Amino acid sequence: MHLHHDYPDGERLHEATYTVKTLIAAKAMGNGAANVTTWQYQNTGSAEAVCRSLAFQGQSGATGEVSVEIGVTGATSEVDQRIIDQYVLTAGTPYFVNGWYTVAASSYLQGFANATTVNGAAYGVIST
Repeated sequence: MHLHHDYPDGERLHEATYTVKTLIAAKAMGNGAANVTTWQYQNTGSAEAVCRSLAFQGQSGATGEVSVEIGVTGATSEVDQRIIDQYVLTAGTPYFVNGWYTVAASSYLQGFANATTVNGAAYGVIST
């Protein structure tokens, strides 16, 4: 996807080129904040990435709690970076979140659950 804007005087502003990307493939999340690096995406590009969709569900109908954060700290969980804080999953019901969550260059999108029986995935676009 390539975004641009044409101005009346004929000039064209190129805003960005975005490429669709699986930021975190569907997999089991770490059990507890100490395991936040189990489910993590680091934006190693020179421009922002955007998380557009998050999906979570307990394995085999299990319940659980999910926390997700975006920020510069990747090695540990930081409460002030959270965009989802201990959301309780209903057994057998997937939880989808759609939005426009920017992940700055050198920053992280990461999360954890309260059990290893919770799967999560993140999808979005990267700026190139």
